[in-house]
Amino acid sequence: MTGPTNDDGTPRFIPPAVPPSEPPALPEPGVPSSDPNAPTPPPFINMSAAVPPPPPPGVTSPRNSGLALSAMIVGIAAIPAVCVCGIGFIAGIVAIVLAVLAKRQINEANGTLGGSGMATAGLVCGIVAAVMGGLYLGWLAA
Repeated sequence: MTGPTNDDGTPRFIPPAVPPSEPPALPEPGVPSSDPNAPTPPPFINMSAAVPPPPPPGVTSPRNSGLALSAMIVGIAAIPAVCVCGIGFIAGIVAIVLAVLAKRQINEANGTLGGSGMATAGLVCGIVAAVMGGLYLGWLAA
C-alpha cells in the first residue's frame, strides 16, 4: 500500500484539494443588476421600530405587594413539599391565606399597588398543593 499511513498502519485520509471559490458578489443597494441570476440583497429591516418608547417622565409602575410575592413563593414551594409528610398541605393553606390577603390589599390600593398576577399564582399553587397534600395525608392515614 502506498501513501501516508497512521501509526497503526491504516491509510491516512487526506481530503481532496478543492480550489477556493469566491462568494457571489451582491449588487450595490439601489442599483439594479444586469444579471438576472444575480443574488438579491436582503431587505432592510428597521430594528428601531421594534423597541417601545420610554414612558413619559414622572410615570412609574406601581410597586408590588409583599404579600403577593410571599404567596407566590410559598405556593410554588408547597407543591414539591407535598412529598414531605404534611408540610405541603400546611404550606398550601398558608399560600391561600396570603394570596387572599394580598388580593384584598391590592384591590383596596386603587392602582398604587401591583402584584395581582403573583397573588393569583400563589392562590392557584396553594390550592393545588393543599389538594395534593390532603390526598397524600389521606393515603398515609389509610
